[in-house]
Amino acid sequence: MDIGDASNRLGYHVRVTLKGKGQDQCGFLYTVDPMSGNVVLLDCDNTPPNARVIMHHAIASVHVDTERCLGVKTMDAILQRTSFVCDDPAWLKTRRDALIKYLEKHRVPFRQDENDPVIHVLGRARVEPPYVVTSVFCDNSIIGKRVQELVMKLG
Repeated sequence: MDIGDASNRLGYHVRVTLKGKGQDQCGFLYTVDPMSGNVVLLDCDNTPPNARVIMHHAIASVHVDTERCLGVKTMDAILQRTSFVCDDPAWLKTRRDALIKYLEKHRVPFRQDENDPVIHVLGRARVEPPYVVTSVFCDNSIIGKRVQELVMKLG
C-alpha cells in the first residue's frame, strides 16, 4: 500500500515493515500526516492501548488486513480512555465517589447532589461524567486549570 492510499484505509489493521531492520510494527491505522507521511498506529495489544508514530522515512512497506477494522470513533474513544467504561454506571459511581472523597480529603469546597451527576467545585467549575480532565468546565481559566490538576491527581 502506498502512503497516499492510506487515508482510504483508516481503521484497518496494518503491518508496517521498517527499513533496514526488517522489523514489523502492527496496529490499527489511526491517521497519516498528509505533509510528512508519518503514520500513527493504535496498538491495542498493550494495556492500556496507546498510539505509536512511525516516521515515513523508516517505512519499507505497509500491508493491510482487510478482515480487521475499527471505526474512527471507536479508536478515538479507546485513545481517550473514556469509552466503554463510561457506559458502566458502576464505574461512573465509583469514579464520582473517588472524586468526592479526594475533594473532601484536600478540603476543596464543592457542592453536589445525589440527583445531579455534576459536581460543582470552588463555586465556579463543574466536573461532569465521566469525571476526567476533559470533563472539567469553567469560565475562569485559573480555577479551571486548578480543578483539572486535582482531577488529574485523582488518577
